[in-house]
Amino acid sequence: MPDLVKDYIETGKVKYVIKDFPLERIHKKALKAHEAANCAGEQGSYWQMHDRIFSERKLDIEALKGYARDIGLDTERFNKCLDSGKEASEIRGDLQEGIKAGVRSTPTFLLGLTNPEDLSKVRATVMIRGAQPYTEFKKEIEKLLSAAQ
Repeated sequence: MPDLVKDYIETGKVKYVIKDFPLERIHKKALKAHEAANCAGEQGSYWQMHDRIFSERKLDIEALKGYARDIGLDTERFNKCLDSGKEASEIRGDLQEGIKAGVRSTPTFLLGLTNPEDLSKVRATVMIRGAQPYTEFKKEIEKLLSAAQ
């Protein structure tokens, strides 16, 4: 990821958009974990919460609230966000967009989007499934960039 950021995202060649895709069939508490990350994101700490969830792997409400406290969030604001479920509809919308675009698992990367803000209007030239090496992304990105010129 650091090489992709340096070579493509920071240079403006690629726009990187993350969409939620909770796998509730596998992880019953995945939706709430996604909500927690998004609620933390409201305070500029999406990645801190994301990384904490993946390192600790406890997804019950009390654990998620504990992570918020541990990473220094305004816990009253975070707890209100998490308890309200206000992020759930956006997350479910992302999930449906991903399904329509052909996403079945995570991670999945869509390259060559015409409108990355609305995956229901996706024209993905390339779909990369699973964690792949930098060289695979570079090869596909360079093909797309060459075709666009």
